[in-house]
Amino acid sequence: MSRYTIVAAPDQTTPRGRRDQAFLLFLARTGARVSEATGVNANDLQLERGRPQVLLHGKGRRDRVVPIPQDLVRSLTDLLSDAASPIMNRGRSSSGSTTSA
Repeated sequence: MSRYTIVAAPDQTTPRGRRDQAFLLFLARTGARVSEATGVNANDLQLERGRPQVLLHGKGRRDRVVPIPQDLVRSLTDLLSDAASPIMNRGRSSSGSTTSA
């Protein structure tokens, strides 16, 4: 199964499917770890000024800035217009681990 097949798999007719597709595309196009991607919020994104980029908060308190390709900019812009605030639904268990994407 190709990366493109996986990214295209979520149902684009539902808000959850659009969110899942944006998440998969984000992982594929930025090289972010799942933990970095689930920690992204709207303040970490620069989509409209100059060169689109995202601030990822990585392991060991290391932050890095990653460029965002145009196909991902479109997907994230659509996602942000669907729901404000956090880009990914971050449910937390009692141990602090992420329970959903």
